[in-house]
Amino acid sequence: MSTQKCVSAILAGPFFGRAHLAVLDAARTDQTDVALIAVDRGIDCLHDQDIRPTLAVGDFDSVSAEGLAWAQHLTPPAELVQVAREKDFSDLDLALRLCCERGSRDLLLLGFIGGRLDHQMAVCGVCARYAAHATIRIIEGVQKVSFFAAGQSCVVETGTCFSVIALTDPTLVSISGAQYRLDHSRIAPLSDRGLSNRALRDCNVSVHEGLIALFTQSSQPLV
Repeated sequence: MSTQKCVSAILAGPFFGRAHLAVLDAARTDQTDVALIAVDRGIDCLHDQDIRPTLAVGDFDSVSAEGLAWAQHLTPPAELVQVAREKDFSDLDLALRLCCERGSRDLLLLGFIGGRLDHQMAVCGVCARYAAHATIRIIEGVQKVSFFAAGQSCVVETGTCFSVIALTDPTLVSISGAQYRLDHSRIAPLSDRGLSNRALRDCNVSVHEGLIALFTQSSQPLV
């Protein structure tokens, strides 16, 4: 995987066909060079669509034998980074670490929302750890989750419903141009204080201290 990749799209499962393909097509349109990283069962997702991964990572405990053999026998073969099942980090953590080490600073995650709640909470925690090193987005249908660390800010478009969830203590946030505004306000971790806001105009969300997950909702599938 080259350090020259503009975007790294990291895929787990399940893979929802057209919706995810639209996201990948949009990424390819905006950025000419997109690295596709399959995390474990994500290999099967790409195999089903006959899309070559740039890199496949994980302990490979959930990928099918057929999918793994397909990745191994591509010409040229995909790069595989396999780790032991007994480990103290997740496959996603490994994927994000490799992307950051290799210079990718725009990370798009697909297939990480849904399923077990403990997995989803851990995904948010892992992404938060890398938020200071890369732009990280999780996209699934009409929902997008982005992660921001202290000193970072973003603009939420007019009319968008959004929630700001603090992931560390302390977390200080300012929100302007929204129905509910904050000014260097402290939000407790996993608090509902930043839940269900709306941008009255293009509004600004700034993180002064700590880490947040910004959840946005759209009326149409996000691409």
